[in-house]
Amino acid sequence: MGREEPSFFVEHDFWSDEEIDADPVYRDFFRPRGLGWSAGTGVQVPTGDNIVFSVERAYSDGPVATESVDRLNLLRPHLARSALVSARMQHKRAQGAAEALTAMQLPAFLLRAGGEVVEMSPLGADVSSLVILGAHGRLHLADRQADALLDDALASLTSAPDISARSFAVCDLAGLPRQVAHLIPVRRGAHDVFGDSYALLLLVPVASDRVPSATLLKSLFDLTPSEARVASGIARGQTPEAIAASGSVAISTVRSQIRSVLEKTGSSRQSDLAGLLARIGATAPN
Repeated sequence: MGREEPSFFVEHDFWSDEEIDADPVYRDFFRPRGLGWSAGTGVQVPTGDNIVFSVERAYSDGPVATESVDRLNLLRPHLARSALVSARMQHKRAQGAAEALTAMQLPAFLLRAGGEVVEMSPLGADVSSLVILGAHGRLHLADRQADALLDDALASLTSAPDISARSFAVCDLAGLPRQVAHLIPVRRGAHDVFGDSYALLLLVPVASDRVPSATLLKSLFDLTPSEARVASGIARGQTPEAIAASGSVAISTVRSQIRSVLEKTGSSRQSDLAGLLARIGATAPN
């Protein structure tokens, strides 16, 4: 990158054979893998990024010849223009992602597959007590149970792609649910806005102590209508037997639906579920 000449370079443009032999990158990495010769060029683009194109050659074939460098230099202007266009498009895409996150008016985070934050909405700063940015921008949740559920959800986006979203509660230090987290995969046309991001994490505030409606529970936790009815009954303090009787269904069916609701809400016990639902307000009619 320090050479301003618009050209491909090879090792011998910079180092002697002795210096190359002593270099640990070549000696310990490239050569044991059958490589060790290359031609490379650097391109600086207006976004401030530096882009390097490197063409590797097998060590047994010897150094890249001058005529090969000449042929690569014929391609270099096209590579430089492509890099410029790509950088500008990525910049526009990043602007579009930021605008989309702002428009959601919720704490929202674009994540890579490993949980690293690519972009966050302005309201993301409002949940700093619940969200921790660790090494390399990895997002963690202060609620350890929710953080484990987030790890599982990220992994399941690949292992079980048929499930469109994952939802679970996020509690504060006192153990009270404050947000409902939705992890939504970024797929197909969404990449036009959100680039190479893997998933979108939304945090929906829990705002009221009233019993939540079935409609709200469906939207918050991706429950089926039957599961939402069961969850609403649990929130009202009904027993599984009473829920079964009111819906004219078998108690075994209700128990199965309760297990599914526990899984979808990230609750381990029915009492935890009741406590969670008691914190979620009714914002839509049953």
